[in-house]
Amino acid sequence: MWDLDALYEQYREMMRDFTSGHGVPEDEGEILIEDSLLHLNSMPAIDIAIGDWLANDIARRARHYARYIAPLPLHERVVRTTLYRLPLRKFQQLQQSMVASPSAGSAVLIRDTLADRLKARPGDLLTITPREFEEVVAELFADMGARVQITPKTRDGGYDLAAYLPSAVGEFLCLVEVKRNRPDRPVSVGVVRALYGVVSDTDANAGMIVTTSYFSREAKVFQERHQRLLQLAEYEHVVKWLSEFPRRARAAT
Repeated sequence: MWDLDALYEQYREMMRDFTSGHGVPEDEGEILIEDSLLHLNSMPAIDIAIGDWLANDIARRARHYARYIAPLPLHERVVRTTLYRLPLRKFQQLQQSMVASPSAGSAVLIRDTLADRLKARPGDLLTITPREFEEVVAELFADMGARVQITPKTRDGGYDLAAYLPSAVGEFLCLVEVKRNRPDRPVSVGVVRALYGVVSDTDANAGMIVTTSYFSREAKVFQERHQRLLQLAEYEHVVKWLSEFPRRARAAT
């Protein structure tokens, strides 16, 4: 049995070079690296140097990301961690199926997104993790036509998502803060003020806070004074967005 912690430390920079060199975002690259190490751990023996094997495995996974995952719209990429955790043989079979029939492969992904599952059971919004709620909101914004970037888990920028919305004069940047609160826990005015400060400091066009609960009276009063820069979306707004998902599929029919 290999000492994964020691291997990770020894080859971490090398593996990060491979993933970043193929354009894989840092947080997603870490998933690829962990999966490569787990795959190594499951092998009974390796006939070549461990470092070479890891380099080849990471390069193969990074090329898969660059070719098959990165070009997908965000609302399809939300399930990418499921793809990463497939055994290598299944991983290769998926590659072949997507090459043979890209549209069929995309349809499978779309049906397996969080938004699709929550559309049928919106009450589960209150039981998913905060990170999953971020992914759902990102998926919904992407379905509305936005280009969305999710910040890393260790973010320090004061927002969770950057949504770039197309307009006649270029992209409109909306910074989105996501709060997966209990139904009885309102979002305070302090959270709203903080996002207002971030929007002003970054010269973004607007900011929005999306929550699974509701906003305090003070928070709503503050937002009303800054309607041009701030929007608030409560639980019922998210449920409505889910009921309209997927908008793009209907628009294409």
